[in-house]
Amino acid sequence: GQNPNRDHYGNLQSSLEKAAMAAKVLDNSDNAKEALGLAMKKEETRQLELQESKVAKEIQKTQIQEEERRKTVQYEQEMAKRRAEYQVQLELQRDQQKMAQKEKMSEESRQRDEESVQRQEQLKRDTLEYEYQLKAAADRQKTQEEIGMKDSLQEKQFVRKKKLIKEESDMRKERSKEMFHTLTATAGSLFTNVTQNPSLLFKMSAILMTLYGSVQLTRLSVQMLGNKMMSNYKKPQLVRETSKITAKSYFSIPLIQMRKFYSNYLVKRTEADLLKGIILDKKLEEQLREISYAILNRRKHYAPAKNMLFYGPPGTGKTLFAKKLATESGMEYAVMVGSDIAPLGAGAVTELNKLFDWAEYQSNGIILFIDEADAFLRSRNEKMITEYLRHSVNTFLYRTGTPSDKVVVILATNNPDQIDEAVHDRIDEVVGFKLPNENERRLMLFHYLVKFCQPPQSQAEKLQFLYNHPKSLVFGKKLIRTEGITK
Repeated sequence: GQNPNRDHYGNLQSSLEKAAMAAKVLDNSDNAKEALGLAMKKEETRQLELQESKVAKEIQKTQIQEEERRKTVQYEQEMAKRRAEYQVQLELQRDQQKMAQKEKMSEESRQRDEESVQRQEQLKRDTLEYEYQLKAAADRQKTQEEIGMKDSLQEKQFVRKKKLIKEESDMRKERSKEMFHTLTATAGSLFTNVTQNPSLLFKMSAILMTLYGSVQLTRLSVQMLGNKMMSNYKKPQLVRETSKITAKSYFSIPLIQMRKFYSNYLVKRTEADLLKGIILDKKLEEQLREISYAILNRRKHYAPAKNMLFYGPPGTGKTLFAKKLATESGMEYAVMVGSDIAPLGAGAVTELNKLFDWAEYQSNGIILFIDEADAFLRSRNEKMITEYLRHSVNTFLYRTGTPSDKVVVILATNNPDQIDEAVHDRIDEVVGFKLPNENERRLMLFHYLVKFCQPPQSQAEKLQFLYNHPKSLVFGKKLIRTEGITK
């Protein structure tokens, strides 16, 4: 329960009494005045504190009110700003709606215009098509009428021509009958005369046999002369270079023939002459001497020609030795390149047969030098080889299967392992050419400097130079000092 000593203000009931008692005590005390003064000062201080507290509360209240008013003003401003933005958005939406409506109306108007234009164009096209159909129908009718008139005219002409042809045929038949009767009567009388006169029969038979023999002999002579001319003056398509006289060397025929006569009949060649001017390794030189001896004495011993394979890096003297071998042995030479076979396609077999036929006609023999032989004589087991190249390899094997006493085949390649195994069986000699060493290169340089840079001194050297370089007769002394260097 509640304390009986406390009222509803929460103060003690005896507070006044105690205060009164304290006042009496103070009045009776000597320091009553001072205590009263202190109490009054304290009361004043308390009143001042109360006033200050009241002022502070008023200030705080004023601040709170001012804060509330500021918040209210800020809120009103914010709401006004939002209302303004909302009004702007509404205006924008209304403007956008108006623009969309205008665009829609303009699009509808454009579509109506386009549809109208399309209808007009379609109507125009229909009109033009109708006019074109009418014109085409009129043209067809006119053409049919012209064709009908032309057909009738052609029919009349055909009937007239047929009638003329029939009349002409009847006339020819009549003439043929008359000629047949005349020939029959003549042949009958001639047969009667011949049977009655045996000497006349013998003379006619002799004349007919002589005419027949003359025709066959002339035909055979023309064929042999043509083959001879072809072998002497026409170069096959596969041959790039040859010592034979061709259409491009007619003006040099006398000099070439003189050189061949001198080389074949006036000079006795040895294997040392074949290797003159060629700088080689000792072992290779001995092997080439044996080959040269066999080539030079093949006719003396009735030996067939040997087929050879030269392999080695480019520029090691394979082609040079083949040409030298042909020139010094009195044989011709022809150079072909294996890469020329593939572009011929189906015609490669024909050209190869022409080449070997041409080579067989050479009376003094020929060295057929095939450079880059691996380009078409590669192994037939490879998957990449074409049928045409396969047929070319078979043709080469067929033409070289029988030993020849006129054709020496020399194959040159950088990759001997790629050549077909059957082609290796056709080879009698395999020669490897290596790059020259330092000493061989020094000898080569010295040899060519002496040969090409030093002009001939004596009359014999000049004659020898003219023999080796007949073009100097035309171009003069300049060629004597420069030929072989600029080429």
